[in-house]
Amino acid sequence: MAKRKYIKYGIVVLITALLVFYFRDSWGETAREIMHTPLKNVLAVTGLSTCFFLIDGRIIQMLAGRTKQEFSVRQGIGCAFYCALFRMVTFGSGTAVAEVFYLNKKKVLPAKASSAAVVQYTAQRIAVGVYGTAGFLFLSLKNRQLLGKYHTYLPAGIGICILIAAVLLTISVSKTAAECIFQAADRAAAKHSKWKEKLEKAREQTEILQQETRDLFLYDRKRLAEIFLCSLAKMTCWYLIPCVMLCGQNGISFDTVLPLTAVSYMLSGVIPVPGGFGSVEGIFYLFFSPLTGQGAVLSAILIFRFAVTFFPALIGAFVFFTE
Repeated sequence: MAKRKYIKYGIVVLITALLVFYFRDSWGETAREIMHTPLKNVLAVTGLSTCFFLIDGRIIQMLAGRTKQEFSVRQGIGCAFYCALFRMVTFGSGTAVAEVFYLNKKKVLPAKASSAAVVQYTAQRIAVGVYGTAGFLFLSLKNRQLLGKYHTYLPAGIGICILIAAVLLTISVSKTAAECIFQAADRAAAKHSKWKEKLEKAREQTEILQQETRDLFLYDRKRLAEIFLCSLAKMTCWYLIPCVMLCGQNGISFDTVLPLTAVSYMLSGVIPVPGGFGSVEGIFYLFFSPLTGQGAVLSAILIFRFAVTFFPALIGAFVFFTE
């Protein structure tokens, strides 16, 4: 136990060092921006960020609670912040793995934990697509010029959201699709007995994952509807953060900031962005800088990054350290 404890401390120190190094240019800029931002705005954006992870924790609890009824909302919230830490450390690629690992620590079987992570991510992608599509339609009717030359990218953004959701659902539900993948893997592993054993275990885990997902979609649609509504609610929390910072700047109104933020988030995986920004932040800059000026939008980007990345990751580090 003592050895494991020291290993855990070492991991915390290593993670901290990596974060300090990678974000070395951002910490000072963000701190200065926070100091120059009205306290009420800082409290508002951190409150909205907290609400996002509280709702996310509720979603995790609804999914994990299907197979482990004693899994509490508090544990779900802890998992949400835990994932926020690894989202920052892995630059977005390790969130699902962190969730499965956390749930497995709480005695949720890996396949069932994977099913929860897949359904949660799929619901979020659908919510992003629905929100972005609604924002696109609203802005097209209100003032298409707000979307500028990027108006033509919107169908691609909507299509990609639909494609991601369809692929995830197909893998999670379709026995035929999974069997095709395993047949190809079996041929590749024909001469390696160890690989065959691992494939058999993976096949068993996939069957459990698919059964869990099918049960949710076919027999627990009330819970599924609640998960989707919660996904819309949590994305609203993030989309309101730029509203706190930008509404009133150069006369820009709430009914412009909110839908344009939703469109920016949906398009973040479609349009190549300048170096130095995350994909969401880059698209955000392209859309909002002509409306508010560079100073205001860069300030909003730094506060947004603090609210959705740094702040929850700090809480996630506390969860990691105390679990």
